[in-house]
Amino acid sequence: MVAKFIEIHVEQLFATAGQDGTVKIWHKNGKELRTFPGHQDWVFSVSFSPDGQMIASSSRDGIVKLWSLEGEEIQTFRGHNAAVFRVNFSPDGQKIVSASWDTMVKLWSLEGEELDTFRGHKDSVWSANFSPDGQLMATTSEDRTVKLWQLNNNILKTVQADKAAVRDVNFSPDGQIIATAGLDMTVKLWSQEGELLQTLGNYNSAVRDINFSPNGEIIATAIWGKVVKLWRKNADGKFKRDQTLEGHNGAVWSVSFSPDGQMIATASEDKTVKLWNLDGEEIRTFKGHQGGVFSVSFSPDGKMIATASEDKNVKLWSLDGQEIRTFTGHKDWAIAVSFNPQGDMIASAGRDGTIKIWMLDGQEYLTLKSEGDAIWSAEFSRDGQMIASGSYDGTVKLWNLQGKRIKTLRGHSAAVRSVSFSPDGKMLASSDSLGRVIVWNLDKDLSLEGLIKEGCDWVKDYVNYSEGGLQMVSDFDLGCPQ
Repeated sequence: MVAKFIEIHVEQLFATAGQDGTVKIWHKNGKELRTFPGHQDWVFSVSFSPDGQMIASSSRDGIVKLWSLEGEEIQTFRGHNAAVFRVNFSPDGQKIVSASWDTMVKLWSLEGEELDTFRGHKDSVWSANFSPDGQLMATTSEDRTVKLWQLNNNILKTVQADKAAVRDVNFSPDGQIIATAGLDMTVKLWSQEGELLQTLGNYNSAVRDINFSPNGEIIATAIWGKVVKLWRKNADGKFKRDQTLEGHNGAVWSVSFSPDGQMIATASEDKTVKLWNLDGEEIRTFKGHQGGVFSVSFSPDGKMIATASEDKNVKLWSLDGQEIRTFTGHKDWAIAVSFNPQGDMIASAGRDGTIKIWMLDGQEYLTLKSEGDAIWSAEFSRDGQMIASGSYDGTVKLWNLQGKRIKTLRGHSAAVRSVSFSPDGKMLASSDSLGRVIVWNLDKDLSLEGLIKEGCDWVKDYVNYSEGGLQMVSDFDLGCPQ
């Protein structure tokens, strides 16, 4: 199985790296020219030499390999003690650099000699790239730093990226703002182009969930520190602190606005759900779960709420606090719950690796299985015909209501905590536990050219992450088809 397009070198050829441990060379007309077997695990990265005559590959097996285009294995580079996530040639094609989860970067000659080991990162190294003149090298790491090195192993500069896990991502109702909430105790508002518009701070605890009111004028944020904070838009378009909702006895994990925007529901580890008005007054408390409540969602007509809990159950409630129904079937925590736009189905995501679709009468309509990995989020598309899920394995999956997996979106390197469709349904935002947010274009061509473009998008996402933040690079910058 081919995982993703990593690099396009020349006009006629491109290379792919696979979960099956192989590298493949393709002609742009879609013909597979050659398969390079040899790695014992997932191939993470593949790179052409500057003259296009060789390919370097790196794998989760901890090995780097050098290949001729005819498929001959020229050299095997051993020395890393963990997966090698990235490999690149120097601009003159005489050296190879490898970045590994063992926290080290290694420089190699083409003959397989280890020229140097660069130590300085405190966690997995995700990327290593040469400067255009080949005199410097930049590396990025899960320790949230970017380091600039001279090739004599001297660190010129260390930049603290100041990133933390992003727990939630959501679009504003008009689709123009993307909000992210994270463990860095801030909420960040971004434009679709990646510009940071505003940072909502002043938190003394991590932010777990974020939601816009239906009119986009209020933002509600759920805090690990037992409260919900509301932000209201000013005349200048900036959001200013408004109300604080206090009353839970444990971390607040989820917050949801009613469709008319007049009420807020909150779910907490204290096993309760609370209903509030916009003045911060508690209207009602819903009790019935035997474990913390991870997620709460209003029905489209605003007359019911659904909840998901670590007691493995999903519950349906009327707004007067009456428990209408309990949905049992998950074998582990029920982590997320959402209504379809029509209001006649509920989707729940579980740590048991399943998504369950329920009719409101309690009938289990469909079970979607995600190969055993916990699913942290699930949301219906705006037309209700598709479900997006975010998984512990770092993938985002799209499903239809017939139970078929339509597409697997790869690009995250950590658990995907949140997924959110744009209002027009053409984009999907996902966030992971390393603080990375990817905005996917769902309105695209699935032809060969479209798939090549997807590969370029993956590279852009990777470069953006490596440089720390929602920064945009163009197809032109990467030499990709426009």
